[in-house]
Amino acid sequence: MTDLLRMKNLSVPQGMVDVVLDSDAYNEIDDQFAISYLLKSKEKLNTKAIYAAPFLNERSVSPADGMEKSYDEILHVLGLMGESKKVYKGSTEFLPDEHTPVTEAERAEERALVRRSIDQLGEPEREIFLRHYYYYQTVSEISQEMRLNESTIKTKLRRGRNRLRTILVRWGVV
Repeated sequence: MTDLLRMKNLSVPQGMVDVVLDSDAYNEIDDQFAISYLLKSKEKLNTKAIYAAPFLNERSVSPADGMEKSYDEILHVLGLMGESKKVYKGSTEFLPDEHTPVTEAERAEERALVRRSIDQLGEPEREIFLRHYYYYQTVSEISQEMRLNESTIKTKLRRGRNRLRTILVRWGVV
């Protein structure tokens, strides 16, 4: 990149700016602020999408769990603000390092193992898991369609994640 192009890229943009936000919103409070600021700055910022980012610490059991919690938190913040934007689930894992891409074959094998582990869950846990993680239904939507309390859905999702973790550890995936 030339110095001239670098300076152009670093200059303050003029007019509307398209934004895609990558957020680990469940991890720390700063992301809720970033989402709020982004959505309340419509005169300058055009929100194209928000992606839930993975994280791993004491608030999550895996990068995938952190991403799922962030996804739910982003939807929660949007609901509180009365906003509707495109929200997508992001990566379920971290890259191994900055030089190693994850191949599609590796991802396909991992997805197959995860799907087989989900098949090990009993009903209604399996159905709830598939609705939430594969069909991207919210806890509220699942609750209404299955006629179960939202707290029951959340409990079954948490227990299902714990059971899946146990299965995947036993299989040597995690």
